[in-house]
Amino acid sequence: MDPEVVKLFIPVLTDAIKILGPAAITGFVTWKIAKNQFGLKLKELESTHEFVAREHLFQYYKDREKQLVETYREFNSGLGKILGFASCLEQEKMTQELNMLYDWLDIYMRVTPTMLSLTMTDMEQEGFSKTPEYEQLKKSESNFRSIKIDRNFENLKANTFSIFDIYLDLLKGNSLLLKKSREKVFMKYVQG
Repeated sequence: MDPEVVKLFIPVLTDAIKILGPAAITGFVTWKIAKNQFGLKLKELESTHEFVAREHLFQYYKDREKQLVETYREFNSGLGKILGFASCLEQEKMTQELNMLYDWLDIYMRVTPTMLSLTMTDMEQEGFSKTPEYEQLKKSESNFRSIKIDRNFENLKANTFSIFDIYLDLLKGNSLLLKKSREKVFMKYVQG
């Protein structure tokens, strides 16, 4: 290249460097700041969503425990009525009433497998598969499968007590899950 042409380019290049250099540095710094701000905002959103998700899970277990307690109360009340009612009947006149009572018990027997499955799955996911409560639920599940439907008073009484025991075990398992969920939600904030 000719030295005269080089002398002409030098002022243009220095002016370009004076203009573009600060712009490039400013652009780079702006990009770095924006990237950091985006990262901080993302962490903030993740933290917020994590808390909301844990709060929903806690509420779910709390609602499920309320449902189990209410079912347990209704079942306990119904149990007393059934056994009191059935014990007053003469064996010969019991067929229609016994069928009505079995229909009532059948409602609980349809829901019980789902409740057992849900609670046991949740306990496995939360690491409670080696606890006495989980082992008891496994026994309850096995006992439930062995329930025989025979429409007589003794069988009705035995099945009612079996379902009653299963719901008590479900209540214990769900209480354990609720405790763990409560710890997950609030422990992060209690520790600092």
